[in-house]
Amino acid sequence: MFSMSFDIGSTIGQYRIEEKLGQGGMATVYKGHHTRLDRHVAIKVLHTVFKDDDNFLRRFTREAQVVARLEHGNIVPIYDFAEHDGFPYLVMRYIAGETLKDRLNKGALSRNELIRVTSGIADGLDYAHNQGVLHRDVKPSNILLTQGGGVFISDFGLARITQAGESTLSQDMIMGTPQYISPEQAKGTTELDGRTDIYSFGIIVYEMVTGQVPFYSDTGYSVIHSQIFDPPPLPSSLNSKISPAMEAVLLKVLSKEPAERYATAGEFMATFKQAALDAPSQLEPQGAVVLPDSTEKRTQVVATAPSPSSAPTPALPNLDEAPSSIRQSNVQDARPKRPFLFVGIGIILGMILLAALISFALRNRNVPTTTDSAPTETTVVDQPDGSDTDSPDDSSQPPDNPLPNFDNFELPLIIRPIEIVEPLYRANPDNKSLALELAAAYVREDQPEDARAVVGALVTQTRLPIGIYALANRLLEQQQYEMALILLEEGYGRFNNDLEIQQSLMMTYMLNEISARR
Repeated sequence: MFSMSFDIGSTIGQYRIEEKLGQGGMATVYKGHHTRLDRHVAIKVLHTVFKDDDNFLRRFTREAQVVARLEHGNIVPIYDFAEHDGFPYLVMRYIAGETLKDRLNKGALSRNELIRVTSGIADGLDYAHNQGVLHRDVKPSNILLTQGGGVFISDFGLARITQAGESTLSQDMIMGTPQYISPEQAKGTTELDGRTDIYSFGIIVYEMVTGQVPFYSDTGYSVIHSQIFDPPPLPSSLNSKISPAMEAVLLKVLSKEPAERYATAGEFMATFKQAALDAPSQLEPQGAVVLPDSTEKRTQVVATAPSPSSAPTPALPNLDEAPSSIRQSNVQDARPKRPFLFVGIGIILGMILLAALISFALRNRNVPTTTDSAPTETTVVDQPDGSDTDSPDDSSQPPDNPLPNFDNFELPLIIRPIEIVEPLYRANPDNKSLALELAAAYVREDQPEDARAVVGALVTQTRLPIGIYALANRLLEQQQYEMALILLEEGYGRFNNDLEIQQSLMMTYMLNEISARR
């Protein structure tokens, strides 16, 4: 909970809190009034988890100083930063208008409007990148539009500021938004440059001219997988008016490899603008599939969208209708309820576990192996029948996908009683599925030590750490949080030098605690 001192009407330093504008995954935003300068500001108060990080305030100050030095006409300026009752907060310019997401929800942009908005985004990104600052979460809800034609990038550097903390929440928020995240950022790459933002910017432009983002799924981590491995649908398949020149520009900016993209946002915008001017009628898709506001509000960085096959195409209103006066809304007004937060964190954790899988797989996919050891490169755990026999025929076949197949280890929807499962497991101790079911039955009957003994035996038979990630991911998908915690604890005991297990274990501690408080 936030301190009572952030109540409406209270005064924080020189700022009077007037109203709560919205709450997101990283912060709550208030409309404030600077009493001496007589101007309105937006005050973004970071969540409680950052308050509990002993080292965060020092690092917050360092990162905020960098972001506060950004002075550009297309970037929301930061006026001040401080902490109150241990809560760090940022004071920014208050922008009256709407987000680009809100604008896209009303229908397609005209060609002139499209060029004006994208040019403003490109100019802001180029300036920040030249100052050595990345955004890391470029998306339509972070682009603010004013009635006077202004274009502002908000939350610049907020992902970096929250990354500076050591709390578990700060570690997952850095992931960005699945529909707009770059492949290298999704993999957890630490050495990022401006091209990660350019990729996200490219997806925004793709969405503007086609009516939808390239990748949809009912889960955030499925979108992450597509961002890393799948080519985007051809823009012309979604909007037949898109020319080959325009399509080439969009496909280049969405290249999986950063080196194959445009080097700067300005370079991307120059080629895009030329293609747009050459074909003035092609930029208006028939409809836009827009992510529901309610979903983004309650999950923030892990918002998901309906699949393309099931997503309706809304009718578009008259584009000449001027929006009513809307307060700054880069953080939405919906009040997330506790169950939605619980679901959102679960999806975030699934994304992080998937990132661990991807990181491990990509780290090992090019390691030379002998014929005898080749099967262990893709083995998650031994097969349910308990056989450890390596197949000579399989050893010569390289894996088609660096992600392992762990569907065989899904728990049944109904866990049978201990008195039924236990005899079956004793008779078949090598059956991994029975081991998981028995451990889950022990957990359900509040026998955690018995569950730990069974899971511990299972872990000793797991050849690689990736098997731990895979099983934990499957358990989390089934909301078996305590089981996942036991598995990761036992796994860390065996593979105690594995960073991904350590990070996943910290995430699961947080999730298990939230589950217990429901």
